[in-house]
Parts: sequence; structure tokens; C-alpha cells
Amino acid sequence: MRQTLRKSEILSGYQSFEQVLQNGVCVRGSFLHCFVLVENPFETAHASRKPPLSRNRKSPLCVGFAVPKKRVPLATKRNRVRRLMREVFRKNKEQLYNTLDACRRTSIVVVYRGEKEAVSKISYADVEREWKELIPQIIAAEQCK
Repeated sequence: MRQTLRKSEILSGYQSFEQVLQNGVCVRGSFLHCFVLVENPFETAHASRKPPLSRNRKSPLCVGFAVPKKRVPLATKRNRVRRLMREVFRKNKEQLYNTLDACRRTSIVVVYRGEKEAVSKISYADVEREWKELIPQIIAAEQCK
């Protein structure tokens, strides 16, 4: 599997994020929280009034990253944390792809929930360790839906 983050794998748009955050299952770590929403494209679109997230998606997995301004006030630090989260996902996404059901579309939103003071000390290794601890919980959340 290629270790790139394709455009089709990135969740974008306010409505998409809002739908995953409101309807998804929350998986919590020490400073990262993941919201997982699983869609079955074969179910009728009439079951829910909201439009499906997977309308134009080619990838079975779509991920979005959020760093709240309230937690990290400086934009440069928010962008740094977002870059770290993207890089960790890009390097470790194969574990998720190997266990996902190809018929269902999974959307994940990763939210940084760490302390304001800890953001300048956070490293790639910290984010990777946290992500690897969250992967089994994400898989369990995806399979229980």
C-alpha cells in the first residue's frame, strides 16, 4: 500500500465534520479523541434525513483532523499538531485498511484534546504512540456498527 494521503481520503466540509462528530462513536485517548462513523452505501438514503457522506467518495476510509482554537490559540502550533496527526495517519493507515469492510464507508475525525501547555512539547513519537493505542478501539467501533 502506498503511504500517501490522497485527496479522496481527506474529509472536508463543515457538514461532513458535523455529521461525524454528532453521529459517530467517540474513542478517547489521553490527548486524541477519534469520532468514527460507519455508513453502509446499500442502505436507503431515506432512512436518515441527512445526505450520506459517501456521495462522491472513492475511498472506503475518510479522515479529518481538528485542533480547536480554544485548546491551541496560536495558528502555527495548531498547524504543527495537525501536520503531526496527518503524518502519523499516513504512515499507519495500512492497519486500518487491512481490517475495514470494503462495502462500508468509514469516516474518522481526529480531534486534539491536550492541554495548552503540552502542545509545544508534543512530538511525532507521542502522537504515533497515542494513535497506535487508538487503532484497536477504532477497529472495534467500526465493527460494532
